Amino acid sequence: MKATKQTLARSLSSSLPRLLTALAFVLPTAHACPVRPGTIGNGLIPTPAGLRAECGTNYQAFKKGVTAGSMWAEMYSMPITGPGDNVRFSQVVSTLSSTLTRKGYVFHRSAPVTNQKGAPQMLTFVNRNTGHVFAYLLVREGSRMTLALTGK
Repeated sequence: MKATKQTLARSLSSSLPRLLTALAFVLPTAHACPVRPGTIGNGLIPTPAGLRAECGTNYQAFKKGVTAGSMWAEMYSMPITGPGDNVRFSQVVSTLSSTLTRKGYVFHRSAPVTNQKGAPQMLTFVNRNTGHVFAYLLVREGSRMTLALTGK
């Protein structure tokens, strides 16, 4: 079982750059890292404890690959070293989803970011009043979770 977990962790870790490159073709232009400091989702909610903006190599590759449109994009990560971290990260996603609902967004669709079996899903929401779009993707890579966000 341990070898399987290690193999999976290596596989996901090595696939993150490919996933981010694939996202570059799905997500329009990223403007800043983060768009509004102290918040996630372009000001949607305050940055939760333990979540940090990713502005390094992965984010830069993602940003560079994004070429069309006028949408914003952000990337965050959180170390996952124990069960408590999984709970905290789940709370971040729950808060994000409930805030979207409260602000008039409804679930639109879930789509894989690549054609590979088991590829992470991009969850897309549309605001029923404004037509604005908000999407996010979760990627587990070894001992951390990465959250990529985009919207218009």
